[in-house]
Amino acid sequence: MKRDIKKLIVHHTGGRLGRLDSPGLIRLRHKYLRGFDDIGYHYVIGAGVLTEDGKVYEGRDVELVGAHAKGSNSDSIGVVLIGDLNKNSATRKQFESLVDLLAENCRRYGIYAGDIYGHKEVSNDTSCPGRYLNMHYVRRMVKDKLAAS
Repeated sequence: MKRDIKKLIVHHTGGRLGRLDSPGLIRLRHKYLRGFDDIGYHYVIGAGVLTEDGKVYEGRDVELVGAHAKGSNSDSIGVVLIGDLNKNSATRKQFESLVDLLAENCRRYGIYAGDIYGHKEVSNDTSCPGRYLNMHYVRRMVKDKLAAS
């Protein structure tokens, strides 16, 4: 049975590793430190150090409920940008890949750009996806991309 996906939630990895993170390291932390079955995010966007800048890596299968935003996992897809976006902006390639990925998933699941959220917009106990990622701008760019296609 297919999940009823109604929203997309954007994150950053944050923390001490910053851009020195990778999907493999995230998976290990989630499985062995947090006790998850697998990586909590459905997609990871690389930052150019241990990952290719802007490359989209698949995480948890989108048909499986994620573990990325407590209370919002059952009807969402989690996308994480590698890096600490409280300290630095996403790279240009990361941002472009984020907009492309979000627009693609909006089309696939019939989601409006207004149903794209930063983690802190669905959970008040975090600063994720960081102060250097403007979610209003992200939504506007996705909306423009959807209108152009």
